Amino acid sequence: MAYCTSADVLRELPHITIDATTQPSADGVTQFCTDVAAEIDARLRAVSITVPVTDEDGLAVLKPLSINGVKAKILRAKELEDGEAEQAATYEELYQTALERIERRPSMLRTEDSPGQVEGIERDDEDIAFTRMGTEW
Repeated sequence: MAYCTSADVLRELPHITIDATTQPSADGVTQFCTDVAAEIDARLRAVSITVPVTDEDGLAVLKPLSINGVKAKILRAKELEDGEAEQAATYEELYQTALERIERRPSMLRTEDSPGQVEGIERDDEDIAFTRMGTEW
């Protein structure tokens, strides 16, 4: 399952024309979306995240990440004009950095992770002991 569509990507690259005769072609961009999703899924599996991610919040994180990966591939596949090679490198860096953050902190995408307490246990604020300078308040 791709985390973005070619339309999502091309909306962010309005200065680039993509059709059946360009390099990359419209089908090529669709394939880039699939390839980026496969890479994301492989890296998420490595940190024990169930793929494909279907959680709405997780998808909200992965969509822009995926778009940046595809934009880098498109710019690298085209005959680059001045500045586009730098743009491609920037998008690639954004993409890789975001993946590395998720790998370091996989709980960003795990819906089953609890926020620091055992599931099923309710806690009231008055249950939390507050001590200051050795005295409980």
